[in-house]
Amino acid sequence: LGLNNPDLFKWVVGFAPGMLKEEFDRNNAVAFADPTLTNRRLKLFWIGVGKEDMLYPVISDYLKVLDAKGIKHETFISDGGHTWMNCKLYLSTVAQKLFR
Repeated sequence: LGLNNPDLFKWVVGFAPGMLKEEFDRNNAVAFADPTLTNRRLKLFWIGVGKEDMLYPVISDYLKVLDAKGIKHETFISDGGHTWMNCKLYLSTVAQKLFR
Protein backbone atom coordinates (compact mmCIF):
# COMPACT_ATOMS: atom_id res chain seq x y z
CA LEU A 1 0.00 0.00 0.00
CA GLY A 2 2.64 2.51 1.05
CA LEU A 3 5.07 1.94 -1.80
CA ASN A 4 2.33 2.09 -4.42
CA ASN A 5 1.05 5.44 -3.10
CA PRO A 6 4.13 7.65 -2.81
CA ASP A 7 2.05 10.83 -2.86
CA LEU A 8 0.37 9.73 0.38
CA PHE A 9 3.12 7.89 2.25
CA LYS A 10 6.67 9.14 2.84
CA TRP A 11 7.37 6.88 5.82
CA VAL A 12 6.73 3.18 5.24
CA VAL A 13 7.25 0.80 8.15
CA GLY A 14 6.59 -2.92 8.38
CA PHE A 15 6.68 -5.05 11.52
CA ALA A 16 7.12 -8.57 10.12
CA PRO A 17 4.85 -7.68 7.21
CA GLY A 18 2.89 -10.52 5.69
CA MET A 19 3.50 -10.99 1.99
CA LEU A 20 3.65 -13.59 -0.72
CA LYS A 21 6.69 -13.95 -2.94
CA GLU A 22 4.42 -14.26 -6.00
CA GLU A 23 3.03 -10.79 -5.29
CA PHE A 24 6.28 -8.82 -4.87
CA ASP A 25 6.04 -7.22 -8.32
CA ARG A 26 2.32 -6.44 -8.17
CA ASN A 27 2.44 -5.05 -4.63
CA ASN A 28 5.44 -2.86 -5.42
CA ALA A 29 4.71 -1.92 -9.04
CA VAL A 30 5.05 1.84 -8.57
CA ALA A 31 8.22 1.60 -6.49
CA PHE A 32 9.84 -0.94 -8.79
CA ALA A 33 8.98 1.08 -11.92
CA ASP A 34 11.28 3.94 -10.87
CA PRO A 35 13.54 3.10 -7.92
CA THR A 36 15.36 6.45 -8.15
CA LEU A 37 12.12 8.37 -7.77
CA THR A 38 11.01 6.01 -5.00
CA ASN A 39 14.23 6.64 -3.08
CA ARG A 40 13.84 10.40 -3.50
CA ARG A 41 10.25 10.38 -2.26
CA LEU A 42 10.64 8.09 0.75
CA LYS A 43 11.89 9.58 3.98
CA LEU A 44 12.01 6.14 5.62
CA PHE A 45 11.39 2.57 4.49
CA TRP A 46 11.93 0.28 7.47
CA ILE A 47 11.26 -3.44 7.97
CA GLY A 48 11.66 -5.38 11.21
CA VAL A 49 11.43 -9.17 11.54
CA GLY A 50 12.60 -11.89 13.90
CA LYS A 51 14.95 -14.65 12.82
CA GLU A 52 12.52 -17.28 14.06
CA ASP A 53 9.45 -15.57 12.59
CA MET A 54 7.48 -17.73 10.17
CA LEU A 55 7.62 -14.77 7.77
CA TYR A 56 11.40 -14.44 7.92
CA PRO A 57 12.14 -16.54 4.79
CA VAL A 58 9.81 -14.57 2.51
CA ILE A 59 10.87 -11.23 4.01
CA SER A 60 14.49 -12.21 3.51
CA ASP A 61 13.72 -12.85 -0.17
CA TYR A 62 11.92 -9.51 -0.36
CA LEU A 63 14.93 -7.68 1.06
CA LYS A 64 17.10 -9.26 -1.64
CA VAL A 65 14.68 -8.02 -4.31
CA LEU A 66 14.77 -4.51 -2.83
CA ASP A 67 18.56 -4.60 -2.92
CA ALA A 68 18.57 -5.83 -6.53
CA LYS A 69 16.13 -3.07 -7.53
CA GLY A 70 18.18 -0.44 -5.69
CA ILE A 71 15.40 0.57 -3.31
CA LYS A 72 16.83 1.99 -0.11
CA HIS A 73 15.52 0.49 3.10
CA GLU A 74 16.50 -0.06 6.69
CA THR A 75 16.22 -3.50 8.18
CA PHE A 76 16.05 -4.59 11.79
CA ILE A 77 16.54 -8.33 12.26
CA SER A 78 15.88 -9.42 15.83
CA ASP A 79 15.95 -12.69 17.68
CA GLY A 80 12.68 -14.45 18.30
CA GLY A 81 9.56 -14.97 16.29
CA HIS A 82 6.26 -13.34 15.44
CA THR A 83 5.58 -12.07 18.95
CA TRP A 84 4.19 -9.08 20.77
CA MET A 85 7.59 -8.58 22.40
CA ASN A 86 9.19 -8.10 18.99
CA CYS A 87 6.44 -5.70 17.93
CA LYS A 88 7.14 -3.61 21.02
CA LEU A 89 10.85 -3.68 20.19
CA TYR A 90 10.20 -2.60 16.59
CA LEU A 91 7.87 0.17 17.70
CA SER A 92 10.34 1.59 20.20
CA THR A 93 13.15 1.35 17.63
CA VAL A 94 11.35 2.93 14.70
CA ALA A 95 9.57 5.58 16.79
CA GLN A 96 12.95 7.19 17.41
CA LYS A 97 13.34 7.58 13.66
CA LEU A 98 9.83 8.90 13.09
CA PHE A 99 9.70 11.44 15.92
CA ARG A 100 12.99 13.29 15.86
